Amino acid sequence: MQGAFDRIKVGMRQAEVATMLRSPDETRQVQFGGQTLTAWIFRAGDKLVSIWFDESGVLRLKKV
Repeated sequence: MQGAFDRIKVGMRQAEVATMLRSPDETRQVQFGGQTLTAWIFRAGDKLVSIWFDESGVLRLKKV
C-alpha cells in the first residue's frame, strides 16, 4: 500500500485516488476557509495517513 500512497499527488481527482487505494478506514469533514474539506484516513501499521479533498474533489493535502 505504501507504493500507492507514494504515487498519489496533490491536484489529483478523488475518483483517481479511489482507484489506487482501498476504502479509507475513516472519513471526516471539516470546515476550513469557507469550504468543507473531506479527509480520508488510513491506518498503515502504527501510522495514520490522511488525504484531504476540497469541495470539488481535488486532492489538496497528503499527510503521511
